[in-house]
Amino acid sequence: MNRKGFVLLSVLWVVVVISAIGVTVLASIRLGSRLTANRDYLARAEWARASCGEILKARYAATPRLWVLDTIALGRGTWCTGKMTDADQLFNINLATDGQLLQLLGSDSLASAVRDWVDDDTVDAHGLAVGRWYRERGRRAPRNGPLVSIEELLLVRGVDPSLVDRLRPRVSVLGNNRRLDVHANPADQPPTTIVADLSAGVRGTPLIVQGRVAFRTAGTRLAALWQEFP
Repeated sequence: MNRKGFVLLSVLWVVVVISAIGVTVLASIRLGSRLTANRDYLARAEWARASCGEILKARYAATPRLWVLDTIALGRGTWCTGKMTDADQLFNINLATDGQLLQLLGSDSLASAVRDWVDDDTVDAHGLAVGRWYRERGRRAPRNGPLVSIEELLLVRGVDPSLVDRLRPRVSVLGNNRRLDVHANPADQPPTTIVADLSAGVRGTPLIVQGRVAFRTAGTRLAALWQEFP
């Protein structure tokens, strides 16, 4: 190969390398731009979700019979929806009997795992230490007390997100199940605890954030007890 050919080949390689670097840089810029946009959308959606809870509280104070918010536009393309439910119309899993847990979860092993999580026994039905399985896997030990949220079920052995999603519309960790009594008269039993399920997002994006807030009722006012915001 003569000198001109060598120089030409070197120039071509330099062009290839520079082009590759340029493509990589452009790809990184695009990715960074998308990540920045997603963070912005997420922040706006979370703001919308928080606003939705405050709107529910304000509207309930004005009209206690109003328990549902249809899609509300909150500006800059953000939207939210909300639905409140009397906690006593949901099944309080903390009050479940062994038979009810089995019916609810559909599995002896899951029912036993949940029971071991919430009761104060240090050994399970087989005489084994309740926390051993969790410690061996570096996981949080059982609470040995009532669940504080439905999301806490995800910490229980064998429970997966799909099960929690299936239970969430029907189950709570609050309420005394009084409205599940067929002999009770709901008109004589004003709600003491309300659960609000919230959803929010940004129009034109697939991003949606959800969460649940529990309120204690005091006349027409709602006081927040706890919230589950993944």
